Amino acid sequence: MDIRQNRQNFPKKETRKSKKIKPQASLTVEEWKNMNLRRVTEAEVQAEIITWLAGMGLVAFVIPNRGMYDPRTNRYNRVDQHHIAGIPDVAVVLPQGRVAWLEIKRPVGGIVSPAQHSILSLLTQMGHPACVVRSVVEVETFMRSRGLI
Repeated sequence: MDIRQNRQNFPKKETRKSKKIKPQASLTVEEWKNMNLRRVTEAEVQAEIITWLAGMGLVAFVIPNRGMYDPRTNRYNRVDQHHIAGIPDVAVVLPQGRVAWLEIKRPVGGIVSPAQHSILSLLTQMGHPACVVRSVVEVETFMRSRGLI
């Protein structure tokens, strides 16, 4: 048996192709950026922000207020009456006894609920710096504009 004939009996090696998304000619640069930003989750943005705040020497922590996930309704239900709907995701402890509140959303598509709007308004009326942010850049802009860093 010839070696070349024997090789034909073996399956060819499959090569892995990169799954990187390449910009399509029909998309604008802005549309392509938005398409890739849609894949960023709120948890990823939150981790980035917490890391940046820690690097700035600030104490920041996530407030676990989601409750239990119900796959039938595709929603998180509050575990007990002590969980308050709309509480911001992150609290940032600042010098002189102040606390800043950050409601974190993903860069594209994150929607602020009515409960979140009302809690943020209440916190602001009480004199607490509070806002919705979608990136580290927005956190830095917010903190600097209020003289917090």
